[in-house]
Amino acid sequence: MNTTTYQAFQAPIFPDLTGKVAVVTGSSSGIGAEVCRMLSANQVKVVVNGRHLPAVERLVAEIQATGGQVIGAVADCTQALEVAQLYQKTEQTWGTPDILMAFAG
Repeated sequence: MNTTTYQAFQAPIFPDLTGKVAVVTGSSSGIGAEVCRMLSANQVKVVVNGRHLPAVERLVAEIQATGGQVIGAVADCTQALEVAQLYQKTEQTWGTPDILMAFAG
């Protein structure tokens, strides 16, 4: 298996993920944030989602600094309108998402 160094560890590389679009809810911290980092290391276009703008912005900046393609979208996933806006932002930026990973809640 191919790997790439991401921060202090080796991230597995899955070439079939390259260029995919991933929405990761609840990803401004914790496990969701780590998933975003790993997806970005695999050249996935990542949508970081959380309820708190400063946390979303921090992770977006971190991933951008490593050369990753990333956008942030503040949304509360318990609110249907906010989820619709999250989807719209994703679709307008990169098209239909290929991957949805839910860590919100």
